[in-house]
Amino acid sequence: MKTLVIFGPGSIVHEQGRSAPGADGAWRLPLPPPGVYRLVPLGEASRPLRCEPNFYTVEVKDRGRNDLDFRVLGGAD
Repeated sequence: MKTLVIFGPGSIVHEQGRSAPGADGAWRLPLPPPGVYRLVPLGEASRPLRCEPNFYTVEVKDRGRNDLDFRVLGGAD
């Protein structure tokens, strides 16, 4: 996985932020304003990856989460 992109709030085309996972696969994004967002893992040249799940839809309220893990099914390139 090359990067994780968060889209929203309430939009699947407005990029709110992105994060590159570390060597251990951990990633971190600053908490965006309250709203509903979509978190999508992307590969090389911003191509979608085959992952489980394909994406997360999350509602941001007043604190972060640490349970948003992806399993990449195949290469991340």
